[in-house]
Amino acid sequence: MIAAARAFPPLFLVCLAGAADALIVLHSHNLLAVYVTGNTTKVGVQLLSGTDVPRNIGALLAIIATFFIALVCAAKAGAMAGRWRAPLLLMVTALLLLGASALAEPHYPVPVVMLIAAAMGTLNQVLADEPGVTFITGSLVRSARALADKDFSSAALGLMRPICLLCGAVAAAWLDAHLATWTLAVIGGTAMAGALAGAMYIQQSTSAPCGQPSSS
Repeated sequence: MIAAARAFPPLFLVCLAGAADALIVLHSHNLLAVYVTGNTTKVGVQLLSGTDVPRNIGALLAIIATFFIALVCAAKAGAMAGRWRAPLLLMVTALLLLGASALAEPHYPVPVVMLIAAAMGTLNQVLADEPGVTFITGSLVRSARALADKDFSSAALGLMRPICLLCGAVAAAWLDAHLATWTLAVIGGTAMAGALAGAMYIQQSTSAPCGQPSSS
C-alpha cells in the first residue's frame, strides 16, 4: 500500500479531477459530475423553477446516485485488491472516461455526465488513505488550520491541491479548444498511463525486495 501511495501522489489525481471538471463546465452547464454539493443545491433550486422540474431533478439525482454507487463499489473493489488498489481503480477511472469520450457530444448528454461522475467517484477511492481527493474545500480548511498552527510545510502542501486542480482545468480547457470531444479521451489515456506506470512500480518494488530476485 505504501508503494501504491508513492506511485499515485494525490496531486496527480487532483489534476485529473480538475481536467474532468473543466470539461463539465464547458459542455454540461447545468449538470455537475465532480461536486455533489453543487448538484444537491441545483435540486433545491429546481424544485421551485421551470416546467422541466421532474426531468431536471431526475437527471441530477441520477448523477448523485451514480457518484455514490461508484464510491461504494470502488471502496469494495479497492479493499479486495490489496496493494493493487491504486492501479486497479485508476484503470477503472480511465475506462469510464474513455467510455464517456465515445458518447461525447458538444453538449454532454446525461449518460456522459453519469460516466464522468462514476469515474470521479472511483478516482476518489484510488488511495485508501486519501479519501475525497476532489474535495478542495476541505483541503483549504486543513491548510488554513495548518497555517494558523504555523505548520507551514503542511499548509503549502495543502495549497498545492487547488493549484493542481487549476492546472488540470487550464490544460483541459486548452486541449478542448483544439481537440473538442476528444479531450475526454486524452484525460482517460492519461489516467490509463498512470495506472500502468503505477502497476509497474508496484510490481518492481514487491517482486525483488532488498535487491534479491523474486522466488516466484
